[in-house]
Amino acid sequence: MRSFVKGATLVLSLLALAGCGNSGGGGVSELTVKFIDSADLTTEVATAQTVKYGEKASKPADPVKSGFEFDGWFKDKYCKVAFDFDVAITANWTIYAGWTGGEPGPSSSDSSATTSASTGELDHIVYFKAASWWSADGARTSAYLWTGGDHNAEWPGVVCEKEGDYWKLDLTDNTYENLIFARYSANDADANKDWGAKTVDIAISSIDWSKPVYDTSASPTIWGDPGVTGVWKALE
Repeated sequence: MRSFVKGATLVLSLLALAGCGNSGGGGVSELTVKFIDSADLTTEVATAQTVKYGEKASKPADPVKSGFEFDGWFKDKYCKVAFDFDVAITANWTIYAGWTGGEPGPSSSDSSATTSASTGELDHIVYFKAASWWSADGARTSAYLWTGGDHNAEWPGVVCEKEGDYWKLDLTDNTYENLIFARYSANDADANKDWGAKTVDIAISSIDWSKPVYDTSASPTIWGDPGVTGVWKALE
């Protein structure tokens, strides 16, 4: 697909540009944890917390909503995976309040996709889980989408949204046929955003939406072509 500049000297030079500190989080010492209403995705149901890297978020008091019963705190807006407050925070988080009763919020109605309460349209969310070598020095993950010569951005694409242990990509309104996740610089000021690693080409039509996590956490270090191959898993 695309050729990459290879060589250990170049890779090390690019990594040095990150200028990371000693926090273990790519220079990030404080992170933000937000608590959002899963039914409308715009309302904060508890005060956002500032948490030091590696520490835990505090479980807020149960929110109250007329006509609803609070059902717990969840990792995802579809309230399928409970959030564990004993887990150390190493990235910014959005945690969702789940509800029983009243009008339904976002929910999963089949194994192929999830349904948005606000639009009634199918949501297609992909999550990328990186290996430790990929994430070193604060490297981010970008998504490059294309069909033929048409693409979503110049290589290496656009930065995905960080959510907990995952990089999240919303493909709900996607019109492209192919996808590559790429290792992206930690610093927006870097002239070269490409940090030398990518996944193999992914045909978007082949994605099983009941297993939306492309997990490369066990992948060996691979720079450039042919790229890293992940395993599709259910969201945990």
